[in-house]
Amino acid sequence: MTKEQCRGARERLRQHRAQCAALETIPDEIRRLDLALTSARTSRLDRMPGGRDEDRIESLIQRRDNLRLQLEMTELDVSIVRHALDSLTTDERHVLEVMHITRQRGAVERLRAEYYYADSRSVYKREARALEHFAAAIYGGTTHEPRTKQDAPPQIAASQPR
Repeated sequence: MTKEQCRGARERLRQHRAQCAALETIPDEIRRLDLALTSARTSRLDRMPGGRDEDRIESLIQRRDNLRLQLEMTELDVSIVRHALDSLTTDERHVLEVMHITRQRGAVERLRAEYYYADSRSVYKREARALEHFAAAIYGGTTHEPRTKQDAPPQIAASQPR
């Protein structure tokens, strides 16, 4: 995974709770704009055409259409994150929820105590692996680059002419 993909995955995790809440509030806001649009259109019938009323109606329509697009994008984002989280192990998901989704205070110390780690560095390693797996579930690709010669795939020797 590239650093950019891991950064993007981390940001998606941090926004996940707000996006889940937005799935509840955006439809209500669209309905509110529909009612405001209906109100603006009925009040316009007893006035002369043009002016501020047309601008207001145009603005309401544009805001409503933008919210519909935003709702569709949010639904996709939430679905992607949920599928990626479902692909993780229980421990990986727990680490990401504590450190990124709910952003709990003292997350590192809490995880250190839960997993009986001697130092914080072990928690950060586990978080990095979980984040790599999460990013791979979203963007595809491998979960790590070979770090040593032993981790690298074997080299096939080129055949030499006789």
